[in-house]
Amino acid sequence: EGCLQEITVVISCLEKNNYENKMCLPETNNFYKCYDNYMKTKRITKEQSLKGILTPGAKNLTYMQINQLLRKYPQV
Repeated sequence: EGCLQEITVVISCLEKNNYENKMCLPETNNFYKCYDNYMKTKRITKEQSLKGILTPGAKNLTYMQINQLLRKYPQV
């Protein structure tokens, strides 16, 4: 979840280079790209859950999503 690997690479690079940002620009840029992507995905997931749209593989469902599932597959 998130960008744990990317931030680990950035911290490791900073340690190797005496905490000089200039030496770790590619790693830092990769982390920022990952973070932006993570936040976009999180925002989309939140919007879908508020609308009650089901997301395949979602572990946590809102009450609207649960109601939609129960309507789709009623217990007889």
